[in-house]
Amino acid sequence: MIINRDTINDYLAGKNCSNWSNQWIFHSIVENEYLIENVSEDKKNLINEAANLLENELKNFQPYNRDIWDAIFNEWNKVISESTVYLVVGSPDPYDAMVRTSPCGKEVIIYDINRMLDYVDSVEKLIPIIKSLLTHEYSHACLHSDYPAPDGKSSFISKLQYICFDEGFAHFLSFHENVKKIDWLDNEKLQKREMHIIF
Repeated sequence: MIINRDTINDYLAGKNCSNWSNQWIFHSIVENEYLIENVSEDKKNLINEAANLLENELKNFQPYNRDIWDAIFNEWNKVISESTVYLVVGSPDPYDAMVRTSPCGKEVIIYDINRMLDYVDSVEKLIPIIKSLLTHEYSHACLHSDYPAPDGKSSFISKLQYICFDEGFAHFLSFHENVKKIDWLDNEKLQKREMHIIF
């Protein structure tokens, strides 16, 4: 696994984010747009601490729902060991974690440390969020490796089905550390289901 901290290191060194205008990451968040957000220098210590925590979790990654992973993604360890992960700051809300294609044509995973900190009031509380985000984004990487996305000639319906499954499955695996223990038919979940049914 390659972990790229160039953007984080620039931020911690006090470099202005306007220097990042040539970085492909901020041009790839939304196609044909350049999106970047200033991050207060007051957050340097928090961001450094959170980046170190995330890097440690990356190096020791164990997905939620490991038994499902092992059954579906036969070579997930290989996919992860060969992956490239970018730790950044400057992505606008809600882009906390993404899979994007780098200029060399390879899929990479991008995590915005500042966006992650929006979810908690202390760095220590980030661990379950980090594990969920790692499981989610690596689900995409493993799925794309085993089942590539439809090509440009595929129908709109085929592409839509792929996107729905890709996102749905990643959310399912990262929803809870053990989805088999969830009672999907309890009253609360049934009520939420009823609220989201489209007629």
